[in-house]
Amino acid sequence: MWNIGAEGQLIVGALAGGVVALQASPEASQLYMIWVILAAMVGGALYAGIVAWLKDKCNANEILVSLMLVYIAELFLSWAVQSPLRDPQGLGFPQSPMFEMAATLPIMIPGTRMHWVGLSFALPCSASGSSCRRCLSVSRCAFPAWRLRQLLTRASPIEPLFILCCFFPVL
Repeated sequence: MWNIGAEGQLIVGALAGGVVALQASPEASQLYMIWVILAAMVGGALYAGIVAWLKDKCNANEILVSLMLVYIAELFLSWAVQSPLRDPQGLGFPQSPMFEMAATLPIMIPGTRMHWVGLSFALPCSASGSSCRRCLSVSRCAFPAWRLRQLLTRASPIEPLFILCCFFPVL
């Protein structure tokens, strides 16, 4: 299954999380963020489920369907911030009201948008990416890259392990 339309799932997930975040009261605790994250995950997953359902029931091409659903998600987001989610004090700009502090991630460095959750994902990903680049260069690796490519072209049993350990963390 191909997923070319991940951008649409990201948009719908962000929109679902935003709707839940707008419902937060000023007295809500920081644990309210869990509901926002869950809503975003469910929204994106349900939007991906449309592609899977169309592939299963109608034998639709998932590449085309997921790509076209990106445009529908963009139009839906545009409609949402111009109609039901529009900020009354937004001076006519298509934007939603600001979220309460309970519905936002805590900022790590004041004046920036860096938060602890983003940093906890960025550091392991960058570390795994640099180790993969180091391993794929012929000069630094005990196991030469040309030999690795040769093994992978034969559909060896290490191919799934290599893809899981090296390429997915980098992506």
